[in-house]
Amino acid sequence: YNSVTSRPKHDGVCDLCGGKLVQRKDDEEATVRRRLVVYQEETEPLKEFFSSRNMLTRIPSLPTIEETAKVIEEAMGL
Repeated sequence: YNSVTSRPKHDGVCDLCGGKLVQRKDDEEATVRRRLVVYQEETEPLKEFFSSRNMLTRIPSLPTIEETAKVIEEAMGL
């Protein structure tokens, strides 16, 4: 379930088993916002680091998973 496109028939209740639905702490807005800040501060700079050392290969997102996987495998020499 999700609160936008796949809501349960009754708020807070699983349609299948009738159990209580809860939102994981990991999925709360504040947690997601914090993860995005950490990404921007710690992970995003790695792109420039590896690019400047010619150790970064950019892979385009292709129409299918299979096509994208093939390009990744080729870039890895597999």
